Order: sequence, then structure tokens, then C-alpha cells
Amino acid sequence: MVPEFDKIGYEILAITFAEVKTSDRQKTQDQLEFAAKWVKERPNILFVSDGEGLGKDVVTISVHKDYSKYADFMRDFTVSFSNYLTELQSFTVSLEATRARSPRHSTLHTGQMT
Repeated sequence: MVPEFDKIGYEILAITFAEVKTSDRQKTQDQLEFAAKWVKERPNILFVSDGEGLGKDVVTISVHKDYSKYADFMRDFTVSFSNYLTELQSFTVSLEATRARSPRHSTLHTGQMT
């Protein structure tokens, strides 16, 4: 079951993509340890993984109370990982505006929304 984040005070869901700077094996291990600690300190991060697509190789999914909190998070993300990542790009979703379009709240197979 997916929580209704808007009902617990979150307004924005962000999917952030980034590209990892190439480095040697020891630097990569240091980066992973730093990233693991950074993520654990931010309970609004729902998911982080490596992957491939859109010219990026890292994805982060996070929720934010409002736009100001999202902007603070992105600034912190950018500064904290400036030595490790390039080209951060985010896709943001208003959780309040999209609740009615959630697959849990619609009957898409009939073309009717509930």
C-alpha cells in the first residue's frame, strides 16, 4: 500500500536523476559510504538506486512538505554531491493536484475517473 503523502503533510514528490562522475575504485567506495550516510539522515528520501536511462545513472525519489523545503533539499543535494555527480535534473509532482489521478483512485480500464 502506498501512503497518501498529501494527507500526512507532503505537497511535492520529486524524482531526481543524476550522472555519476567517473572515478577510481577507492573514490567510488568513499562516495558510496558518504551517500549512504547522507540518505540515512534524510527521512524524506523514499528510494535511491543506480540504474541507466535518460543519460543518467542515479535516481532519487523524495517527498517534500512544500516548495521551499524542496528547494532547500535540492540545494543541499547539489552542494553535498558536487564532487560526485553532474547534471542533476528533477521531475516534480504536486501530490495535492494528482491524488484523483492515482491508479488507486481511478478506473482507467473503463476510461472513467472516480
